[in-house]
Amino acid sequence: MTRYDHAQDSRAQICGETQGFIKLVFSRKDARLPGAQIAGMDAAAQQIAPLALALERNLDARALAAASFPHPMPGEGINKAARAFQP
Repeated sequence: MTRYDHAQDSRAQICGETQGFIKLVFSRKDARLPGAQIAGMDAAAQQIAPLALALERNLDARALAAASFPHPMPGEGINKAARAFQP
């Protein structure tokens, strides 16, 4: 499991909405993403779609770490959380 807190996020800091997080749960066996949890700024608008696609396509941490997300947007936390995963 990895977690990215919105307190670290540039966009959340700019908007003054630093409460929230992205939590990615990866399998230690193959680094696949079986689940995720998000809360806070733009959770529904910006972050559900890429996480739903990742779950549907059975993506792993490496694929999410390599994905490009716009900056400064809270969705880039998905990429940062995936890069922090250590099997």
